[in-house]
Amino acid sequence: MALKINQLDEQSVTGILDGVITFEVTASKDGVTARISNWTCTLAGRAMCSASGMRSSAYEVLARYREEQKQSLRGQELLGI
Repeated sequence: MALKINQLDEQSVTGILDGVITFEVTASKDGVTARISNWTCTLAGRAMCSASGMRSSAYEVLARYREEQKQSLRGQELLGI
């Protein structure tokens, strides 16, 4: 996984995944929300107050994104698509 973080602070992380896919992770009162391409994931109940916490959340949602992409590809292979 090629990951480039362009901006990181206590409230957000932005960057590029695999050299072409933009991602944004933002903190709010409801938790942390990630947007990667047309995929969105919310980690409810997460209260971020540090850049290291945001970095950790970014890695977690990127791992979830990768896993969902793998599962989607496996499903397509099983269906012969």
